[in-house]
Amino acid sequence: MIKSRSLWTISILCLTSLLFTASLSAAFAFKEARSATHIVKTGETLNGIAYHLGIKRTELIKVNHLKEPYFLQEGQILHLPEVHASYFVKEGDTGLGLAHIYGVSWQRIIALNHLQPPYQLRRGMKLILPVASIENRHEPSKDNALNMKQIVGGAQPAVVHKTRSDKADQVLNFGWPAHGAILSAYGRTDNGRVNNGLDIAATVGSPVFAAEEGRVAYIGTHISILGGVILIQHAQSWMTAYGHLDKIKVAQGDFVHKGQLIAYAGESGQTTRPQLHFEIRHGLKAVNPSRLLPTRP
Repeated sequence: MIKSRSLWTISILCLTSLLFTASLSAAFAFKEARSATHIVKTGETLNGIAYHLGIKRTELIKVNHLKEPYFLQEGQILHLPEVHASYFVKEGDTGLGLAHIYGVSWQRIIALNHLQPPYQLRRGMKLILPVASIENRHEPSKDNALNMKQIVGGAQPAVVHKTRSDKADQVLNFGWPAHGAILSAYGRTDNGRVNNGLDIAATVGSPVFAAEEGRVAYIGTHISILGGVILIQHAQSWMTAYGHLDKIKVAQGDFVHKGQLIAYAGESGQTTRPQLHFEIRHGLKAVNPSRLLPTRP
């Protein structure tokens, strides 16, 4: 049994890949992209470097904690001020996708823009983004302390406005992701903790199936509590989560069909036996899977 059944509070130790790559054609008001540091060359001065890079001299002084008379030495490394850009969200963009493309963390985007749960982007929303260096632009960003609210919210595609189809009472035809018995049901457990899903008995290597068709929104293999995790984004803002996985058989961004093999169960994370932790969420809200799954024969 895992020590905590709440996906809302787990910390992500490694966010290795991201879903829904956002469109590169959206309007950006960029300043010239540049490296995050500058190595001083022979004959360079603080004024000359600031002029050449288009940076205020006072900003260079502040960022590098320079003291008068501001003499520089050959080979000295100067840190450059962060450059910001305005980005106007397009329909279908996701926070995680934007973070991936521009080489910044989703955490940083949340903080810069004072985003609050459910972290839903909307078409036309203006975001302030830090511009990463050209060399790092397409490398995965490093998010080391995301919680499940931020991951689920960051995977939601931007919308124009809410429609009636977004209501939680309109559900999909979910199927069982594994064949084992229920070890722990949804809700408050005997020890007072909250289980936001179902814990299903499994053996190491037993198959795990997609509960409904959708797109793989997140894959993480270094989550301290749940170990290997897959999130699948479905229609109408529904999402399913699969934890304690061993081998994962899908890739980030893959479209999967209902009943498709997506992984093999294991005992990764904090658990005393092989099992599958399974959740169904509508937006950020966890929903009792037993209400949405068919009755077993």
